[in-house]
Amino acid sequence: MVESLRRMLGEASGVVLVRPQGLKVPELEAVRVRLSQAGARMRVVKNTLFNLALRGTPYEQLCGTLKGPVAAVALCEGIGPGLSALLAWRGAGRRLEVIGGYLGGRVRSTQEIESLADLPSTEMLAARVVGLLQVPMVNVARALQMPIVQLVASLEAAARKSA
Repeated sequence: MVESLRRMLGEASGVVLVRPQGLKVPELEAVRVRLSQAGARMRVVKNTLFNLALRGTPYEQLCGTLKGPVAAVALCEGIGPGLSALLAWRGAGRRLEVIGGYLGGRVRSTQEIESLADLPSTEMLAARVVGLLQVPMVNVARALQMPIVQLVASLEAAARKSA
């Protein structure tokens, strides 16, 4: 079990700890499915075994937060999609308390994790940058096109007037 947890931690780019208190098995399974679709994995862990698995890993600083029932969410395919899926499920009125995590090379508080989940994805940011870069180019094209459009309009008006 400890080796399995270590493998999961080795594949993760971050870990979030949640308290699944009061969730029934079908609800836990729904969370797992949603997280796996977002490239994350969730395992309800025994604190003693998870403490052993954390030893010698970058996530070792999380040992102090393991109190009571805990589930570990390993964010394997980027931090954003997994966090968004986790907090979206939680935001639907379900009981799933975020108690901390290790993201970006350091331990994060609940508030930091929630604010990270609100950030737009890399693809969304790239689309915004492309949009912002496109606006000046469109304005330049319009500015260059304007004298030609005005000339054509003047010629058409002159042709109508002489006819």
